[in-house]
Amino acid sequence: MTREQALRNLLMRTAEQLSEHTRRLPPLKVGYQVRIQLGPHQKKWDKTGSAIEVGQFNQYVLRVDGSFRVTISNRQFLREFTPVQ
Repeated sequence: MTREQALRNLLMRTAEQLSEHTRRLPPLKVGYQVRIQLGPHQKKWDKTGSAIEVGQFNQYVLRVDGSFRVTISNRQFLREFTPVQ
């Protein structure tokens, strides 16, 4: 029993440390204009598009501006913005 308790305590402390500096991102709605980051190691937000469908687990189906390609992206790689008119 003590080994199981020690492992449980270790997992709880690890979870607390990992979630210490996290935040929940507000959900996007269909039709919102977004900037798209292409990957976790690229710092550029050079693609734009619009959300056309909301999936499960922070997934969004997007239509990329210019190429009109439909792609799926996670919420952490999307930023809402208002285009200049």
